[in-house]
Amino acid sequence: MLYLTIKNDQDTRSLQHDLNLLCDWEAKWLMEFHQDKWEVISVTRKKNPTLHPYYIHGHQLKRVDHAKYLGVNITSDVRWDKHVDIIFNKANSALGFIRRNVNTGNAKVKTLAYKNVMYAQSWSTVLRCGTHTPLVPPGSWSRYKEERHVTLWVGIGARLV
Repeated sequence: MLYLTIKNDQDTRSLQHDLNLLCDWEAKWLMEFHQDKWEVISVTRKKNPTLHPYYIHGHQLKRVDHAKYLGVNITSDVRWDKHVDIIFNKANSALGFIRRNVNTGNAKVKTLAYKNVMYAQSWSTVLRCGTHTPLVPPGSWSRYKEERHVTLWVGIGARLV
């Protein structure tokens, strides 16, 4: 990750210079960057941000509205909505998997199955990224909806997490 606060044109030139230095470093150590994996995201809430094209090896880097970094989805407007939606959909997918494969009326077994699947997904982020982030920020409405959805399926009224 390479970042810089952009306030004027000099800052954009400075960031491009840093990218050029990375290219020099790459050549020195006989490595190869894959330009198609590089993305530019401008994190701001300004109505008219300073948008400048950036290049590596003469190829313009792709500009995106959101990107995933260490398991957290960062949006250009610095809001949690996209991250929460992705996590909520992941939890619903896990719940669907359990519903299809756990055929019992026992609430304890259903609860245990759901917690184990969600725990495994949570720790796969740790193994991939080296950091543990909660699946959904505590106290968020989506977390409540997810827990309510699961407790209705399990058949209990208590919170699971």
